[in-house]
Amino acid sequence: MEQLILLHEAKIYDLLGGQADPRLEASGVLAKDGIFYVIFDNLADVARLGSQLSGEDSGNRLIRQEHGHRRGFEDIAYDRLSDRFYVLIESLPRGGGRFMAKVQEYDESFRYQSDAWLDFPLQRPNKGLEGLTCVHRDGETHLLGLCEGNKCKAGTAGRTPGGGRIQVFRRGQNYWDRVGRIRLPTTLSFEDYSHRGRFVDHTLPDRSGFRQSQVDTE
Repeated sequence: MEQLILLHEAKIYDLLGGQADPRLEASGVLAKDGIFYVIFDNLADVARLGSQLSGEDSGNRLIRQEHGHRRGFEDIAYDRLSDRFYVLIESLPRGGGRFMAKVQEYDESFRYQSDAWLDFPLQRPNKGLEGLTCVHRDGETHLLGLCEGNKCKAGTAGRTPGGGRIQVFRRGQNYWDRVGRIRLPTTLSFEDYSHRGRFVDHTLPDRSGFRQSQVDTE
């Protein structure tokens, strides 16, 4: 079995030179053009860090955000066709006792543009979508959302291994329509799932598209 080797590590607070509260709860990272973009569960601002992880890098900074939600962020994705960033909010109330995940959209300079629901019901505010990846098929942008619980359930049912799910969304008129799902192998004996790593690499042939045979359309 291949092993990952730790090459270097640094505290985000140190890299930012004290620009943020030391109690940062980093929840997602995206590598793009030699830059790491880091989001936080407890902070709306986005960290921009050089890949050398050096405190001397003058480009390290917090990209301040004045609009949108202020906390609850879980992952970050990038759409190379539209040059847009998407940040995932795990789960929010949507009336009638329902919960749904939401994504906030930013332009190429990380200026806030809008937000939209991911149209898939969730059971709880703290057991929703944990991972987000952007892919393209037939010229259309799709977002893939990784459920934290098995079979996208909360509680005991969600901790029963073998039911990993990725929900597939396509942009609709008012929100992201759910257009299918991907079943992860039942041999994955995880009680819950996280976005750590590019989960899409294990389910799709490449990052530009996906096969219809891998997606259950409902």
